[in-house]
Amino acid sequence: MRLRKKFANTAALFAAVLCVWGVGGMLYGQDLSDDTVQLPAVELSGDKETTEFITREQMDRRGDSDLIDAIRWVPGLVPLDAGGARNESGFTMRGLGQATVPVYLDGVPWGDPYGAQIDYSRFLTTDIESISINKGYSSMMLGSNNMGGVIVMRAAKPKKPFEASLKSSWDLDDAFSYGGNLQTFSAGTKLDLFYAKASFTWRDVDHWRLPKSFEPWRDAEGNEPDPGNGGNPQKTGERRWSKSNDMKVSALFGFTPGENIDVWASYSYSDSDKGVSPPSVDGTNYSVWEWPYVRRHTVSLNGDWNTDNFSVHAAGFFDKYNNRLYTYPYFGGRARGDLAYNSWLDDDYSTSDYDDYTFGVTLQGAYNINSSSKIAGNFDFKQFSHKSFDKGDGIGDEFKQTADVSEDLIFAGAEYTVKLSRPLTLAAGLGVNIYVPGNMDNYNSTSGDKVTTINSPETQAAPTAQLGAFYDIGTNHEFHLTWALKNRYPTMKEKFSSLGTGTNKANPDLTAEYANHFEFGYKGYFIERINITSAIFYTRAFDRITNVALTGDPDGYTSQYQNIDETAFYGFEFGTEMYISRFLSLGGALGYTKSEIISSKAGYTRISGIPEFTANGYAVIKPFETVLTGGGIHNVLIIPGFEFFGSRAPGNKIAAGDTALPDYTLASIKVSADFGNYVSASLSVHNLFDELYESSQYFPQAGRSYNFTLSGKY
Repeated sequence: MRLRKKFANTAALFAAVLCVWGVGGMLYGQDLSDDTVQLPAVELSGDKETTEFITREQMDRRGDSDLIDAIRWVPGLVPLDAGGARNESGFTMRGLGQATVPVYLDGVPWGDPYGAQIDYSRFLTTDIESISINKGYSSMMLGSNNMGGVIVMRAAKPKKPFEASLKSSWDLDDAFSYGGNLQTFSAGTKLDLFYAKASFTWRDVDHWRLPKSFEPWRDAEGNEPDPGNGGNPQKTGERRWSKSNDMKVSALFGFTPGENIDVWASYSYSDSDKGVSPPSVDGTNYSVWEWPYVRRHTVSLNGDWNTDNFSVHAAGFFDKYNNRLYTYPYFGGRARGDLAYNSWLDDDYSTSDYDDYTFGVTLQGAYNINSSSKIAGNFDFKQFSHKSFDKGDGIGDEFKQTADVSEDLIFAGAEYTVKLSRPLTLAAGLGVNIYVPGNMDNYNSTSGDKVTTINSPETQAAPTAQLGAFYDIGTNHEFHLTWALKNRYPTMKEKFSSLGTGTNKANPDLTAEYANHFEFGYKGYFIERINITSAIFYTRAFDRITNVALTGDPDGYTSQYQNIDETAFYGFEFGTEMYISRFLSLGGALGYTKSEIISSKAGYTRISGIPEFTANGYAVIKPFETVLTGGGIHNVLIIPGFEFFGSRAPGNKIAAGDTALPDYTLASIKVSADFGNYVSASLSVHNLFDELYESSQYFPQAGRSYNFTLSGKY
């Protein structure tokens, strides 16, 4: 009943806006030859891959400002909105977690060096040209550790002798109070011999508001005690501790001495103040953590050389990552409820600092042997370094080093593509992922003495391979059948978590985990008006890295990461974009992912956080196209949309009284218009029906909110 009601509300929204289109069509006529809102056709003539793309146009049309916003519309990708003690947003890809899916920006891995993941809602995408999504099967040119897939972002390069853009965006909560703002500016130039571009983005979140249906936690007597006195900090209204801000500065300079040569250098700096993590709303079972800064400096140098038969790409980068964490009242987050809250009131905290970096170089080449065959190779080297420092309760008032770990990853791969006949193309790839251990030192947090890990692992090698068959029917349709064996090595966090502090036991002998991916898919377009992508997939993952409870450990440790589990995921995905007329385009996606535990020595009975069904849809409506043609106001768009997420398990084990997180549907609507040739404005309503929902258990998300954006481009 609940599900039918939510879908009924969404259907009513779509019916209303489609009626506006229908009236416009009857009054002003429908010229089907106009492709004003037609989206690009599916690309079939390029390299044979299974990649899906998110364009700059799509991100602007939806108003996406960060990576989580951008990927949430892709079938098979499930966004996990902020939750947990770390207040991080992440995602799963066909059931596999983000630790198995590296995210790259122009070849630079964007996950942090220690845990290979960050809060991806902090990654601002206002200077990104495109995002490509590779699930399971992916080119050997994309490198190592991509067991689940790869997400590749490309920075926007200038295209005109002079171009500039300015965007000012303002948010209001459902009580029409100021919620935050986003400001971004970019300018660039492209000349015969060089190009340059710089951008600046600032996002401030003052707060966001919970849905009206949220009910605060009450004790057994039905009372709402104050926090610090047996109560929970979260009451109705504004989400407690939801303030944060992000800044990003990026610049690139390119040199093009010849038609086939492109050399460019880039620099980016990002700084996030995540503030205090919004608390769990489950009684007094909440922690109080605060991040005053998360910073990174990234420098990269890239070069491309292309001829008719050869292509070469070389790149190098250095990425410096630092963050600071305050825990109340001491490191590790073990204190919860009243103790943590009262320590926060007293400004009594312990401090943990990360001092990390990643360095890498890449060399790639491709050669067209003849008109029907091509060979390509890739060599990739990355070095990861992590140092941690703590001070505070139980440690002292001076920073003391607790860990110094590092490692190298080397990847070498090659792929061969051959067109056996006009409709059939085969692609094969083979590679090896090599782990080389480095420093493995931990320090006694009290004395500061170094304690070197005794059991140092050997260098390891893990194979990766794939095969793909691509069959073209004419120029508009392609079927593919692929298999890929992918792997990823454990992160330093999984091997050495809690060095110097905490209760997790280090395990430097962890090895790679693997996944076999099988996929049968189709992409194509009909009558140049309907684009379709679809796939049926099966993934079998083994030697899974799983956190296991320890019993009777002589050193008092309670958990450890081990290679012990085997899981499977299977399902289907369907996405479409339809150009109906000059007045209307539609798009949508449907995904089904079933997860299965083949074996679990850790005792897991289910896989948490993965809904079986997901769906989304949108319409791009231009009701006044004929009336406003040639006027000062034009290109008026009405864009309704919805997202549906099915129920999912809140934990990896079934506990007494444990129920699945309920499904939810989010609806939105946006109205935008252009004023002259350079200015546009939009008004958006998010979570239109003020739905109460949560991606992570006990961490409810924002209710209805409003956004006004004014943009200028030259």
